[in-house]
Amino acid sequence: MADSTSAAFAPSSRSGSLIWSVVAISICLLFLMVNLCILGRTGIEPSLLYRDANAIAGQPFYYGILEGLTATLLIASGAIMIFSAFSDHAPRSPSFRFCLVFGLLTFVMGLDDLLMLHESAWFFHWRLTETHVYLVYAAALVFSLTKYREAVRTTPFPLLVIALVALAVAGVEDMLALGHIPEDYVEIIGFSFWFCFAVASCFALKHVELSPD
Repeated sequence: MADSTSAAFAPSSRSGSLIWSVVAISICLLFLMVNLCILGRTGIEPSLLYRDANAIAGQPFYYGILEGLTATLLIASGAIMIFSAFSDHAPRSPSFRFCLVFGLLTFVMGLDDLLMLHESAWFFHWRLTETHVYLVYAAALVFSLTKYREAVRTTPFPLLVIALVALAVAGVEDMLALGHIPEDYVEIIGFSFWFCFAVASCFALKHVELSPD
């Protein structure tokens, strides 16, 4: 079953080129739609959407580098889980669904952290706030851990516990306004453990799948 799932995403070279060309064109169209949407709502100079933020502000590349790296950890680990879901597991198995749901959650969190979307929730709807975004993340996390608990049992769950504790501490520091440096470094710890949990879970679930009954 897992092999057939992988084969569905690995067509012959000729048909594969055509299919993935359509995917590439779709991505370009998506970028164009985002471009037109933002320009239509803000009326800003189009070049501001294409250039690096530090270049626009005239700042060196290392401004915000740790923020970018932690976001990259989340995006990378989310992509790894999604790829693992489609390449290693049967589509109806708890392992597939957990990797897919948790991977999508992690990927979206990474994009959010990179672009700071949670702090601009009002841009998408005037009633949305940062709290609403965090509630959605919390609900998705609880859903993935409880709905697919059979798969979660085989993962290195203590890593995720450490990540959640660190992120909770960072959240408390933010609410108490204890300063950005303590909050940011505790957040780095949380995202580092989250990354390791996500990647290690892929290996653990694959090992269970390959183990004889």
